[in-house]
Amino acid sequence: MNQALGTQVPRRTARGLIRSLADGTPVMEGIRYIHVGHTRWIDAQAELLEELAEDHDSDVLFVRGAYGAGKTHFLGCVQERAREAGWVTAHLECRRDKIELDRFETIYARILYKLRSRRMLEDAVEQDLDPAEIDGGRWILDRWAADILSRAGHGKGSVRRPMEVEERLYSLLQTTVLQRNLPASFQRALCAYARATLVGNVDLCTELVGWFRGEPSHVKIPPGLLQKPGLGVRGPSSFGRSASAVDLPPISRAASLEMLRGILWVIRQTGHKGLVLAVDELEEIAKLRPKRRQDQCFQTLREFVDNADGELGLRYLCTYFAATPEMFDSPDCFRRYDALASRIEPVGEDINWRSPVIDLDRTPLSDQEFRLLARKIREVHNIAYCWDGSQAVTDGVLGRIVDAVLSARYRIAKPRLLCRVVVSELERARLSGAGYVPRPSHDAAVREAAERLQREHEA
Repeated sequence: MNQALGTQVPRRTARGLIRSLADGTPVMEGIRYIHVGHTRWIDAQAELLEELAEDHDSDVLFVRGAYGAGKTHFLGCVQERAREAGWVTAHLECRRDKIELDRFETIYARILYKLRSRRMLEDAVEQDLDPAEIDGGRWILDRWAADILSRAGHGKGSVRRPMEVEERLYSLLQTTVLQRNLPASFQRALCAYARATLVGNVDLCTELVGWFRGEPSHVKIPPGLLQKPGLGVRGPSSFGRSASAVDLPPISRAASLEMLRGILWVIRQTGHKGLVLAVDELEEIAKLRPKRRQDQCFQTLREFVDNADGELGLRYLCTYFAATPEMFDSPDCFRRYDALASRIEPVGEDINWRSPVIDLDRTPLSDQEFRLLARKIREVHNIAYCWDGSQAVTDGVLGRIVDAVLSARYRIAKPRLLCRVVVSELERARLSGAGYVPRPSHDAAVREAAERLQREHEA
């Protein structure tokens, strides 16, 4: 067994990886432990993100690959590298997250919920929490509020009096929030969140988190949370004179893009470089009816492309859209829209590692990389179930599985097919114990796995 790997992979993570490989479902946590291949693509993305952070810019890229070719895996690797470099990430899957691409507000809401950062995931480990339980939007807002409250003198060891802290916080909010080019409702909500945190109004903070996520409800902000401390409810506020609660209406569809701009600003204020957004399974668009919904989805994608402009659009945002080849090649999909067609059109035959389209089908895994992948899966399986699978499922057995997968002719991409068959064989060996007998041929197992994956894909 690779001892270095064994000391790095938590057993719970190893079990989650094995279950995901067996089920054919994508997993983000611990994906680096089984990663092989596509190194130059990933290195190019790391270079791009470094440039975007330095240049205050944004970009949009497309990931192309057949079903099972490893698009989700690739996106997970890019996001993991991004978090290590100081970015926040959000991974959305159109089907699982019920994303309606023809309604940008549904994308915005899921982005806020699924924000992830390196520190956030470290906090989950320290508290023994499932990362999926963390509300990413609330974590970011709490982190921002804690930072600005600390600057106001609030916290352990502070010698400032409560009234002095409140006055200093009010002054900081004037200069850091109200003087920024942010929507007025976003400014009100953010100021109220900081001051509600200071006075311990947890219920209002929860309501405001829901408002930031686009929940269809009004939020009433007590006037004292927007006014200068000590002047009473009828004193002047940052937003004019008001003796009653300030009403925040739900975020409209038209306002959701501006709200995303505000969230990007908050992310930057918490010390992160920006947001890496991955939207997977764009082929779901082709299933939408009526056809005008497809048109609206492509319009949303075009708006992302149009807003990838550091001067006029969204800054500090790198967006990846992943889809199967049909979405790129069909005249009824991306090619119908000039803004998309111009980005997916290849220039020359050579691979450009900084191309707007990351074509994974053009850089398939080599035979040696397939064999390495199989061994890595076995090592993770060993950790997950505290045994040594190499005694039964030897390198020779893994080699025969790889040969059977590579020689197969099925529509399912080979990486996912290999993962399914290797995990199945490891489980058969573990549960059989001393009675395990290696298969003389794995052709039948490969065929069965391919048929099951195809049925799952079509469903």
